[in-house]
Amino acid sequence: MYKYVNDKFDCEYSQPLPTQDSYTEEELPIEEIEVREMVEAWYQSGYMRVFGANDESTSGGKMAQSLRTRQTEERLTKLETTLTHVLKHRSYQAAFQRLLTTLEPSPVKERLNYLLSKVKKQAIRH
Repeated sequence: MYKYVNDKFDCEYSQPLPTQDSYTEEELPIEEIEVREMVEAWYQSGYMRVFGANDESTSGGKMAQSLRTRQTEERLTKLETTLTHVLKHRSYQAAFQRLLTTLEPSPVKERLNYLLSKVKKQAIRH
């Protein structure tokens, strides 16, 4: 059905995935393409802004910096809420699990694994 996945509910790739920036719907299920875009947005506009290098050169003083930090943390929370909501759907969760297999051990992968485990725990309770 797809070049690298036998079924959209599979949690593993059928063959090694080449390293590239984007994939087509012939190569991967649309759910994985969307999950990859969501994770990239989560990383760029949420995670890196909270956990990345702090920009000490930002002007505006401590109060402005505190407001920016709070807004950035709120943005990360919203992005993670969106991700966990999407991961409740089986095909997106499988895509997310496949994506995780491509990541090297890192704090980013740990955070994404945490989000996945959070969704799985919620599913068990319901």
